[in-house]
Amino acid sequence: MTLANVVTILRIVVTLPFLGLVLFVKGTHPDDIRFALVPFALFLVISLSDNLNGYLARSRNEVTELGKMLDPIADKLLLGGVLVVLNVVGVMPVWVSALVLFREVGITAFRLILAKRGGKVIAASMLGKLKTLLQTIALLAFLLPFNALPIWYTYSAWAVLIAALLVTYVSGAQYLYRALGVRTKRADMI
Repeated sequence: MTLANVVTILRIVVTLPFLGLVLFVKGTHPDDIRFALVPFALFLVISLSDNLNGYLARSRNEVTELGKMLDPIADKLLLGGVLVVLNVVGVMPVWVSALVLFREVGITAFRLILAKRGGKVIAASMLGKLKTLLQTIALLAFLLPFNALPIWYTYSAWAVLIAALLVTYVSGAQYLYRALGVRTKRADMI
């Protein structure tokens, strides 16, 4: 067990209590920016810990197959969970979460099937990392109450969200292309 994997596992463990906090704050104080800053800051810290585990794995030369598998799962649990909670409290439209979760569940299932069949685990590409960054920025923006902020903030949040949706599907297509390319090359070697 590497230090990077421990950080990833901790990210998974803290996700559920964090989601409960978001649900509580958005449900009881939806328009109070002071209360919204707590989940905003925690989400930022949890998201930045993703960079920490990547740095630890690379700098210590401890990149593992387990880490390559768990890291995207930790991201999806956190981001998907926040999407669902924001739906529940009426901040995020259901269609946004449906589009993102459909892609994320599909790619994750495909990744697990490939790993189970002995295929190589494909690490996230730069486009996949951009997807995660845009999704994170969009969700951070939606954690704050729009009516307590200037109108340009609302428009900016929606612009980032639309960009995140586009990159989400482009990166999904790229992943499938790369994964199928790896499978084809592997099949040619046999």
